[in-house]
Amino acid sequence: MSVVKNNRARQAFIIVIVVFALPVILAKLALHFQWFDSGVTNYGQLFSSEKSLTDLAIDQETIKEQWLLLYYPNKSCQQVCQHALTTINSTYVLLGKEIPRVTPIILTDSVFFDNHRDKLTHHKWQNWTLTSEAASELSEGDLVIVDPLGNLVVKHLTPTEDSEIVSMGKKLLADMKKLLKYSRVG
Repeated sequence: MSVVKNNRARQAFIIVIVVFALPVILAKLALHFQWFDSGVTNYGQLFSSEKSLTDLAIDQETIKEQWLLLYYPNKSCQQVCQHALTTINSTYVLLGKEIPRVTPIILTDSVFFDNHRDKLTHHKWQNWTLTSEAASELSEGDLVIVDPLGNLVVKHLTPTEDSEIVSMGKKLLADMKKLLKYSRVG
């Protein structure tokens, strides 16, 4: 009789251990093997260190309390770059009522700006001269969201394939809308 009680007690103990240990083990495995979609809150790449327009030797006094879409295009700007310009412009226009809070900027020389003005249909686009500091910190094709205090927040890379451009526009729009929604500045 005592052997049967010991076996039942042992089985009950094992069941209790399994019931409490199994969820912990499954959670550890799910994290390790990435079995689930983590809660992505941004699509671009957050800057790991604090960088500002001052670090890029860019004077932000002309734009006060404005969010900036800062685009550093390729100098040659072939077909993909031109489609990216059109997509960035469309994304900017899709901001709708938030447009007054955002200023789109191209970091390049005035010749590039004049040659590609037809892709930039909105009148608010500005051309800022590319500084050597900005050229060393950013890569060609970078699209950076800058907050009203001049801090670089999120970087999106311009795709290399035409098929990825629409996806980039949707991701950029989602990031911009989220930042503008929760921002108390600008």
